[in-house]
Amino acid sequence: MERGRLLAVCVLCWSCSVRVVTAIQRADMFPYGSLSGDMILAEGDDETSRVLSLPRPVYFYDSLFSQLYVATNGIVSAQDLPMEKQYVDDGFPTDFPVVAPFLADIDTSGGRGQIYYRVTETPSVLNRVAQEVHRGFPDAKFTPTHVVVATWENVAAYEEPTRTSGPSNKFNTFQAVIGYDEVDSYVLFLYPEGGLNFFGTRPKESYNVEIELPARVGFSRGEVTYLIFSRTEGPHYSVTSDEQSVKNLYQVGNTGIPGVWLFHTGNRYSFDNIVPASVGGLLATPPTRGHGLSLDTTTPDYPEFEEYPDNTFDPDSQDEEDDYPLTGGDAEFQPAPASDHSEAPQPASPDAPSSPSEDVPHGSQPSNRQYAPPNPPEAAPEEQQPQVPLEVVDVYPPHRNEPPLSPGGHVVSVDEDDVDFDTGGRRRTVCVYQQCSQNAFCSDYATGYCCHCRPGFYGNGRHCLPEGAPQRVSGKVSGTVTVGSTPVDLNNIDLHAYIVVGDGRAYTAISEVPEPVGWALMPVAPIGELFGWLFALELPNSQAGFKITGAEFTRRAEVIFYPGNQRLSIIQTGRGLDDHNHLTVDTVLSGSVPFLPPGAEVTMDPFKETYQYYPSVATSTSVREYSVVSADRGSESFSFQLKQNITYRDCRHDSSTTALETLQITMERVFVMYVKEERILRYAITNKISPVGVEPTGPELVNPCYAGTHDCDTTAQCIPQEGQAFRCQCATGYRGDGRNCYDIDECAEGLSTCGAHAQCMNLPGSHRCQCQSGFEFGFDGRTCVGERSCRCVCWCVYVDECSSSPCHVDARCINGLGSFQCQCQAGFYGDGFYCSQQEDEPERPKTHCEHYRDSVQTTSPEGYPITGAYVPQCDANGQYIPLQCHGSSGHCWCVDSNGQERVGTRTAPGTTPIDCDKPEEQERVKTQCEHHRDSVQTTSPEGYPIVGAYVPQCDANGQYRSLQCHGSTGHCWCVDTRGGQERAGTRTPPGTAPKDCLPSAAPPTVRPLPRPDVTPPTNADITLLYAQGQKIGALPLNGTRLDATRAKTLLTLHGSIVVGIAYDCRENRVYWTDLSARTINRASMAPGAEPEILINTNLVSPEGLAVDVKRRLIFWVDSNPDMIESANLDGSGRRTLFDTDLVNPRAIIVVSSSGTLFWTDWNREAPKIESSSVDGQNRRVVVSDGVGLPNALTFDSSSGQVCWADAGTKRLECVSPDGSGRRVIHSSLNYPFSMVYYRNHFYYTDWRRDGVIVVSKESSQFTDEYLPDQRSHLYGIAIATSQCLSGEISVLLFTF
Repeated sequence: MERGRLLAVCVLCWSCSVRVVTAIQRADMFPYGSLSGDMILAEGDDETSRVLSLPRPVYFYDSLFSQLYVATNGIVSAQDLPMEKQYVDDGFPTDFPVVAPFLADIDTSGGRGQIYYRVTETPSVLNRVAQEVHRGFPDAKFTPTHVVVATWENVAAYEEPTRTSGPSNKFNTFQAVIGYDEVDSYVLFLYPEGGLNFFGTRPKESYNVEIELPARVGFSRGEVTYLIFSRTEGPHYSVTSDEQSVKNLYQVGNTGIPGVWLFHTGNRYSFDNIVPASVGGLLATPPTRGHGLSLDTTTPDYPEFEEYPDNTFDPDSQDEEDDYPLTGGDAEFQPAPASDHSEAPQPASPDAPSSPSEDVPHGSQPSNRQYAPPNPPEAAPEEQQPQVPLEVVDVYPPHRNEPPLSPGGHVVSVDEDDVDFDTGGRRRTVCVYQQCSQNAFCSDYATGYCCHCRPGFYGNGRHCLPEGAPQRVSGKVSGTVTVGSTPVDLNNIDLHAYIVVGDGRAYTAISEVPEPVGWALMPVAPIGELFGWLFALELPNSQAGFKITGAEFTRRAEVIFYPGNQRLSIIQTGRGLDDHNHLTVDTVLSGSVPFLPPGAEVTMDPFKETYQYYPSVATSTSVREYSVVSADRGSESFSFQLKQNITYRDCRHDSSTTALETLQITMERVFVMYVKEERILRYAITNKISPVGVEPTGPELVNPCYAGTHDCDTTAQCIPQEGQAFRCQCATGYRGDGRNCYDIDECAEGLSTCGAHAQCMNLPGSHRCQCQSGFEFGFDGRTCVGERSCRCVCWCVYVDECSSSPCHVDARCINGLGSFQCQCQAGFYGDGFYCSQQEDEPERPKTHCEHYRDSVQTTSPEGYPITGAYVPQCDANGQYIPLQCHGSSGHCWCVDSNGQERVGTRTAPGTTPIDCDKPEEQERVKTQCEHHRDSVQTTSPEGYPIVGAYVPQCDANGQYRSLQCHGSTGHCWCVDTRGGQERAGTRTPPGTAPKDCLPSAAPPTVRPLPRPDVTPPTNADITLLYAQGQKIGALPLNGTRLDATRAKTLLTLHGSIVVGIAYDCRENRVYWTDLSARTINRASMAPGAEPEILINTNLVSPEGLAVDVKRRLIFWVDSNPDMIESANLDGSGRRTLFDTDLVNPRAIIVVSSSGTLFWTDWNREAPKIESSSVDGQNRRVVVSDGVGLPNALTFDSSSGQVCWADAGTKRLECVSPDGSGRRVIHSSLNYPFSMVYYRNHFYYTDWRRDGVIVVSKESSQFTDEYLPDQRSHLYGIAIATSQCLSGEISVLLFTF
């Protein structure tokens, strides 16, 4: 063959085969999962959901029910369920109302499956139910108003722990859908192909006898009343009778679609028993044994398999190749499993053909996908899309498919419009990896292909970024903005943004902004809000915008200012990712804005905004208020309305992806400013995205990962765990312990994904592949292939790359087939592109110190130098120099070989550093001063110095220096060297000589902390103190009634999470636990008093707290290490009372009069309430039977009984300390959290009402409630009194 020419014979082969209808696929099920708004049932063997209140009641048989429950064991009930042993192994009928798609002993413990449920009014779901009903019951006059969807995904059968065969790998997936209106109800059962892999379960009490009971499928009305006082069995209906009939559930159906079963289940006027649809179903494969369904008199009769006229399936005629995607079997590009439970496979029958509605097996779909139905199996009127409230223009059309891969691997350009392959009436397309991100894989679907980001990355598949890494945005701002009556042109000025994805903070800076516009644009925070939406901190069941839009989108927003009606248009266009993986966004502003006087300050309160999602567009409308403070006008309030839409490309070929409907963005902190001297306009916004209605500050979301209070590196992900626990994990492309991460040089370490003839370029958190000259990317977007001078022509001529002299002058070029090679001449060394006479030594990889040093950000996103950033010093070999010094602060310290500071070696500026070469003495434990000093944050995660932070000064022994000075304010004061507490009367202002701080034995009262002081409550004999996140509130009592008119905030603690709270009536002090800071604190309730930290070491999750007024002790529980501890009221004398036989201690109280402790253990397997003496003796269980989630705990001094409120049983009960005299005070609480007792009344905080609720002990009735103006969950509650009460106790109870 002549050099430079190659004859490429292009052969395109596709084959197709005719298949009969098989069972429905998972993609055909109703949408389910978190993104569909589903609730998730707790894992376990016998779990029942919280009550699912129906917006309208449903008729089941002829009875009306207004609530439903979903249970682990494959049933939906209209009544709260009994324990499973009362029904799970029995046949129909049941004693209670049951809808049973698969009643068996199911167990989801250990992550073996999930159960989803919701009630919905979504039009698409309602329309589909209506279509199914009208197909099965053509004469029905039914228009559903509500639908309940319950889905059991990859659930397992219960297995005895003692069985030696190991866990089974058989998992089931099925669905029950209940649709109803004011008159009728209908139920659909759906069983996807491969979804049933076990067909029964063993009874728990089978006494080692190998017996398995087949699952029950059907309906039972439950017991009904007759003759007023008597009860009898109600009607019931069975769909299955034996194991074979269960196996046939997905092969047979009564709707014309195998695996889909439809039943008329209730009517308002007259209803005797269940009526099945009777369209008939088509078996895809013959049953392995038996043909018909042998059912009893209450079971529908269906034809034998042989009687189906369309049963012409011939397994021998099946084309095996048609079951695989045309991209071949390269595992690197195969989609991930369809569920989080990758250990739960969904095998199809080996004899069953693949579904014609999918190009890849359902077990090979992208990870974490939500399922949505494709078009209905039968033709139906096209559903009308919702009308977008704001006009949308320039919607991106879907990309045409790029060239597919021809045999032999050569790229041949084929336009999809020119070639239509006959695959049974469907267009067959092929994955094109060039359209996907290098960090994505491609999946073929029936109508096209979609890109999906690989694990460790996020985005829309076309653009993927490393998870957890901070993101940067750059672009230009242009347009004309009229300020008052003066038009000002913006000529491509720079915009930079920096987003800390780990906590949702978005910083935006626009440079060179002319002064009149700079002041006037301060209220226009929506310019920077786009970046907050794209990279918001995700709360559970939500997605930040970048996962939907990727890096290419258009945002059109209109801001209308009031009262002047000025209008400003904002158009922001995402141009993609640049060579550094930074998002590029251009902004065009046009219109007018109100004039703001120079020097004005603008403040904006936190707010929430709801985004509506439609195909290819997201929209929102909101009204914002802001305040302007100026010297001339004082404080003024204004508002503006924002209307916006964001258009983007979405991939509609993946019909199994559930479309978002609504999400809520919460902007917790909004800071705006214009720096006149630098002409920079800045916006700083903290953003969280969540389902609509979710409170980001609610107790169920106070995990530091969701609150943004974790201490993970800005290049790390915060992984939430149970309760307050979390784990820091360096972002993709970074390495470290999660709290200190540095970039991995994939190119230097040989970790790149670049193929042959490609050059690797390292980027922060990632890398980029760039083809050498004469090559271009092939189909996979990574491998470089030789450039060709032809496309769509079978004869291709290779370019002689050497003709362009690409090599070094001291190298020779060797041309090859589709490539070339550069070799240095004799006597020269190098890679051919650069040659030298001296042989280059191989470059060693970077060390830990060099990675750390090179990753430190020394310039801001705007290009300004950052002062205050610590840059480690490395020696010639890349190792840490033993003595490290901070260039800005002047502090020095010694480090070990890993760069970790050696405790006790830090020296202050101006003092002689320690000799780090001396042998290291045994490391001592950090002192309180050192802990305090090291916990102060002096630089922001972006590297900016934080002005105003007080850093305590410690001596060489780690003790507080007697003279402390604030570096920013210039104030100085004397402190107690042991505790660091300020000595009263020693504070001096800036510019004056400090006091002579002689040693003093007198303990100080407060220490200088940047917190507000105490505002004592209005004079009252009795006041309730309650914890509400970042504050402690005071609610006076008028007798036993709540006096809401005098309620006020006692103490505001920014950044804290106050949970436990107790009161010392002798010294008028309030004590609390801080879950965020992991501290125990107190403050006097005198005016102006400041908080004091008592304990700040060796605490993980301090929760329950109690004060023993008589013995001057505090007690608390730490639920992470499962301990109960005590200490003196000043924090000294700390002692562990119990650290064994505790699983989840929650509430604790102390009865001072008797010296008795009581506490709850929130162990789900065996919850209990225990007691002991205050010195840890005489420990015993008070009550363990009939206890669910014992949250609130208090002591009734009038009866001498301990009382608890249970969030599981919903009861308020009391019992004597010896376990006798148990009684129920109230049997239907909402969600109690913490409780106190006073004068025959129980006062408890409630998470459902977000308030304080009062229950009378005598009448057992609710008598009063208080709902604070700021709606968020309330935690602990305590009583503050002007004098100590008889039998004084301190109480807190809480849980998650």
